[in-house]
Amino acid sequence: VYTQKALSLAEHNYAAKRNVSVWSEAELRYYEAVADAIGAFAKYELCHALRIKTLEEKQITNVLGIRFRQPTSTGAGKYLYMFTLSAEKLLRTCVLFRRAQGNPSAYQRMLRKDRLASVRKFVTSVNAILPPSVIVHLSDRVVWEQLAHPIQNQAGKTITLTNEADYELGVLAIPMAYASIELIDGQHRLFGFSGTEPATRQTFNLSVIGLQELS
Repeated sequence: VYTQKALSLAEHNYAAKRNVSVWSEAELRYYEAVADAIGAFAKYELCHALRIKTLEEKQITNVLGIRFRQPTSTGAGKYLYMFTLSAEKLLRTCVLFRRAQGNPSAYQRMLRKDRLASVRKFVTSVNAILPPSVIVHLSDRVVWEQLAHPIQNQAGKTITLTNEADYELGVLAIPMAYASIELIDGQHRLFGFSGTEPATRQTFNLSVIGLQELS
């Protein structure tokens, strides 16, 4: 950690080639703020920052999802993906999209410990549900495989879908790589689970809307 000197890109690259991670004081304070806010779950972002790879990251989670488009001024628009994933898996893979750039207080403004505590208390209460979606940016490592729309229900009755071309059914293959999914919105809903019991994190599924190919 350098506190007095700003390193050039060439110096950073020189260190990286020798498996050395170099931080400024601002980065150190940023990760201190992360650890202070979410405790042990900061280790996943730290492993990513230090380029430490684990066998766990090679695991793939396959989930059913719905894909659809919304129009934009530039054409057909971007795909949106609707799916669900456990809080445990999201905590391992998600980092804040608006990560502090040389400003550790930015993280604290976006992630308030008092709000985390209130979410934690709520989700561990009896019959708690958390309907609002967590919104994320999915990396290009997340793969979509389209499935055929069902034509019959379990009773054998024919299904007629309205506006069938507006949406697709498919499977999202999501690598469990640390810091591979960027949070755009819903950070308190997610990180509020950081202080809950493992059983709560593993069984509480959160609704997620994912986007890809953002600038």
